[in-house]
Amino acid sequence: MHGAAANRSCSISLSGITAEQDSLAIAAMSYVTALQWDKAEDILKDQMSLELDNNLPPLSFLLRISIRVFRIQNDEYDNDAEKKQLLHEIIVLPTTV
Repeated sequence: MHGAAANRSCSISLSGITAEQDSLAIAAMSYVTALQWDKAEDILKDQMSLELDNNLPPLSFLLRISIRVFRIQNDEYDNDAEKKQLLHEIIVLPTTV
């Protein structure tokens, strides 16, 4: 997609997602594409606080789980212990909200 069509696809808004959530999610995903997992996680933790404090849809939660799944599927971890930790977090993250 090029030109105006590409710009329209980037500006699709999701029902209930605030502009601040959207900006934080985009910032976090830029770190994901650079494989900077810790920086992405820091942003998503801040976003989660925003969502909890303001009773917003849990976009950060979905992204945090998705990142872990992505990392496991693509072997983006340093060792078996880190893989095991990622798998564990997929299970326990739903109970931490």
